[in-house]
Amino acid sequence: MSSTTINKINKLINDIEMDHFGSSTDWLGTTGINACVGFIILLNNNEHIFIEHRSDIYFPSELNLDNVRLCFKNIAKHVSRILPESSIT
Repeated sequence: MSSTTINKINKLINDIEMDHFGSSTDWLGTTGINACVGFIILLNNNEHIFIEHRSDIYFPSELNLDNVRLCFKNIAKHVSRILPESSIT
């Protein structure tokens, strides 16, 4: 792949920034994952990609089942907000 092609692809990729989420049917990515968590969910038989990029400051120092459940509920709300008719596959 030529550097021109790579530069074009990089400009097309929707970069989900820290503490944001988004969805796409094409290219989707996130940069800078370090002391944070990125969730990737494939929807509608892989037709849509959902990414949520979260800072570690929003996570409690001690994870337990209740904290993780609340985190996944919040992610499900974000998926529903962007793609209300979607199904997780």
